[in-house]
Amino acid sequence: MSQIIKPTGIRELSHVVKANNGQYYFVDSNDTLDKGYETMIFECDKHGKNIDWSGVFVEHYSTYEAMKENHNYIINHLEEVLGNG
Repeated sequence: MSQIIKPTGIRELSHVVKANNGQYYFVDSNDTLDKGYETMIFECDKHGKNIDWSGVFVEHYSTYEAMKENHNYIINHLEEVLGNG
């Protein structure tokens, strides 16, 4: 199971998460201007500095509640979401 390292401090639904394989990911959910509610996952270092801004996962939602629920699921089941578990 993945491990939350720390909140990023950028916004409520933004965390640095360590996967079982040792890789760190920046999991960020927010209300964007162009796409609405979305969650994106980026590879990062243990401090949360993004390694690759292209993203390894993105999902869009119709409500804040759905985004928040899925963000929490993602940070606890990262390997499954990324297809590595």
